[in-house]
Amino acid sequence: MSIIKNICVLCLMISLSNAVFSQNTVTIRGLVTEDATGEPVIGADVLLKQEGALVQGVATNLDGFFSITNVNPGTYDLEVNYLGMDTHKEEGISLEAGKTRTINISLREQKQLLESVVVASSKKRAKTRIRISKKDITHIPTTINNMEPLLRYTEVDAKTKKELKFAEKDKTVEKAEEDDGPLPKREPIKKIENPYYKTAEEPVSTFSIDVDQASYTRVEYSLQNNQKPDKEGIRLEEMINYFDYDYAAPKPNDPHPFAMHTELASCPWNKEAKLLQIGIQGVDELPKDLNAKNNLVFLVDVSGSMSSDLQLLKKSLRLMVDKLDKEDRVAIAVYAGAAGLVLPSTAVKDKAKILNSLDKLSSGGSTNGGEGIHLAYKVAQENFDKNANNRVILVTDGDFNVGVSSHSALEKLIEEKRKTNVFLTVLGMGYSSYGDKTMETLANKGNGVYMQINTQEDAKKVIEEELYGNLYTIAKDVKIQLEFDDEMVASYRLIGYVNRVLNKEDFDDDTKDAGELGLDHNVTALYELKFHENADPKKAIAKFNLRYKKPSEDKSQLIEHQIINPKQIPSLENASQNMRFASAVAAWGMLMMDSKHIDNKQFYYKKLITLAKNAKGKDVKGYRADCIELMKKSQELSKKLP
Repeated sequence: MSIIKNICVLCLMISLSNAVFSQNTVTIRGLVTEDATGEPVIGADVLLKQEGALVQGVATNLDGFFSITNVNPGTYDLEVNYLGMDTHKEEGISLEAGKTRTINISLREQKQLLESVVVASSKKRAKTRIRISKKDITHIPTTINNMEPLLRYTEVDAKTKKELKFAEKDKTVEKAEEDDGPLPKREPIKKIENPYYKTAEEPVSTFSIDVDQASYTRVEYSLQNNQKPDKEGIRLEEMINYFDYDYAAPKPNDPHPFAMHTELASCPWNKEAKLLQIGIQGVDELPKDLNAKNNLVFLVDVSGSMSSDLQLLKKSLRLMVDKLDKEDRVAIAVYAGAAGLVLPSTAVKDKAKILNSLDKLSSGGSTNGGEGIHLAYKVAQENFDKNANNRVILVTDGDFNVGVSSHSALEKLIEEKRKTNVFLTVLGMGYSSYGDKTMETLANKGNGVYMQINTQEDAKKVIEEELYGNLYTIAKDVKIQLEFDDEMVASYRLIGYVNRVLNKEDFDDDTKDAGELGLDHNVTALYELKFHENADPKKAIAKFNLRYKKPSEDKSQLIEHQIINPKQIPSLENASQNMRFASAVAAWGMLMMDSKHIDNKQFYYKKLITLAKNAKGKDVKGYRADCIELMKKSQELSKKLP
């Protein structure tokens, strides 16, 4: 009886607690309809803001209703966005504790995307709007909640009233791309680690280099907000390559624009294994045959989901403009429900005009990223300068819910565009789990990099220290291939680079895309190796081959190298600072993603934090010190959260 009584008391306490909580919070709800027809608007973004910052966001349901709950009392603004409709704003809404506020909203058909913007479209669809019926809907699109996009929709011509049918249920992604229609739901990010391979069965390992850094920034954002990072989004190579390493630069008479380095040491998380570190260091001055001028197109996502990040976006692009030379050129294109050209290609010597155009950007509407990319490449090609670095810089949260939006369609589009020698760089703005894989894919396929900006500090590092060097590609399609000696190495696994692994035959195939190396950048990769007990110390461990192309050439060059087995492989404590810090970051990432190759979490957290501290080095800008604090934060959360 006492147990039952205790349960009843507990239930009563929970009930009273919920009642008190509900009395102290507010619910705001309402109906969103079309002004002309009175029909409900399905999948509109409803954003509740306070002093310009996003508080909550929801999408309207099949009946056009929305409900935002558990809001603290206060004064708020409400913003409603939907493709083809004018953005509706309700300002100065006073919400009182314990009360429900009902606001019904009527949206008008959009007459113009942005003031002073020339709207461009991949099809001639004058005065069109979207009509979505319940029978067509499998998922409701939204740029706020982590929900899936429409599987299909119909567009209606305002004059003829005829439906323009796009992707049908049984059509392929490729057909949907041809019709510029909607596409199947986004592919989920999968948690994958490279397995161990038996050298006798698979002696060759091939991969493309990667200098993206977005994964680290996303991990940092999660931990600073007391959240465990999304382990499926942890890419170990991006964690490791967030940091610079002190590799020797190529010598002045070196025929290649980079130097190659290798090192062996014991493995901190596996006593039976050794770590092999591969490092590549690029030159810090542009080779004479490379061009220093820039022809850039800023492609800016101004959809509703970007509203809370718009000021950070503007500050980031201003930083970039400040770093450009006066003879460089910049154009600004935007996209939301449609794509528009805000600023034609303009010389940076007219900086005031460029900055003024950035300041005028505002957000609203859905996200037609495919149409925006078409426009940006068109502008870049119209202003193509064979003596310049021609590049589109896409700035977005990665949500593509209208038009070409599947991974396969976007990959195909970007692959075609890079053949024109206009490359693509992606800046991810704000934390968005649904856009991460898309942004990484676009950057990979566009011969560029993907970097994440969540704060002004991120912007300073990405723009001032990293991105400018990446604008200048010194080597493209860089591939690494190791052929391990099966008499020396029993088994091996590549740490990270999961979606950069290539087939053996891809190494010699110059049509296969690979990663790019920017000016003064370095790349680090780690292998975990298990040696045979009777391995001959006089033999080479592996053949280390590298292929790359000069930026203006289509035929690759081959570099061959041998990885010699030292007489005695040092303990990690006696390894270089580069090796020690990189291995600490790798171990940290593996712990956060629950790697099956590491157990006894708390023991290894303590070990890797000590390892990182001892390998911090000069750390002039404090990035390694910040990383060590994040490791400690990660350790604390691992104890508290499942």
